[in-house]
Amino acid sequence: MSLSCAQCGVVFSIPEKLEAQRRDDHGSFWCPNGHSNYFPGKTAEEKKIEWLERELAHQRRRWHEEDEERESWVQALRHCPICERRISLARTPEKAIERLGFHLIEEHAARPLRLAITARSSA
Repeated sequence: MSLSCAQCGVVFSIPEKLEAQRRDDHGSFWCPNGHSNYFPGKTAEEKKIEWLERELAHQRRRWHEEDEERESWVQALRHCPICERRISLARTPEKAIERLGFHLIEEHAARPLRLAITARSSA
């Protein structure tokens, strides 16, 4: 690969292995006219941006996992644990718990089970 000197602009080449090493360690190399050159590393701002992008991706993954878990709980709460009928189309856990509680009392006279489910969900 050909390079040009940052000071005098002369075009020259260096071996690929040396170029890879200097891009990695940011050490100096010289043009044929003796000018020192180097491949600069990332600035503090660029490093911060990369860190923020990684953190954003991590938070998005975490949010997605939590959203999937919440949705699975809502799905479970929509069905009666006794008769296994779907009793609700509620979109929130709170509303699904409320409807499940009413169903357990009205259909199964299961006051203790309703108390156990609603107590567990509020903890």
